[in-house]
Amino acid sequence: MASVTLTVKQYEKDGVTHIDCTQVATGGVTSIENRTLDWELRDDTDKVFGEVRGKSRWVHLKDVDDDDYLKTGYDDLEGEHVQTWTEGKKGGWTANQRFG
Repeated sequence: MASVTLTVKQYEKDGVTHIDCTQVATGGVTSIENRTLDWELRDDTDKVFGEVRGKSRWVHLKDVDDDDYLKTGYDDLEGEHVQTWTEGKKGGWTANQRFG
C-alpha cells in the first residue's frame, strides 16, 4: 500500500484558468496533470496511461446533456464545475469526468 500526496495549484494566465496537480506516491513515484480550462485538445504522455489527448473546461452541469449519470450526486447544477475529457491514443478508451 502506498500513500499519495496531491499538490494542486489553480491560477489564471491570459484570462484562462489552469489547474496543475502533482501526485507523489510513497517511494517518490510522481505523476503530473496540468489542465487548461479552454476546451482545446492537447497531447500528453502519462506515466500510467501512456499517450493521451484531452481537454478541460468550466461547465454548468444543467447545460450538459451528454451523460445524465455525471450529474448525479451534486446539489448545485447551476454553479460552475470542471469537466475533463481524455482519450488513450493507443488504448481505445475515453474518460469523461466532472469535478466541483
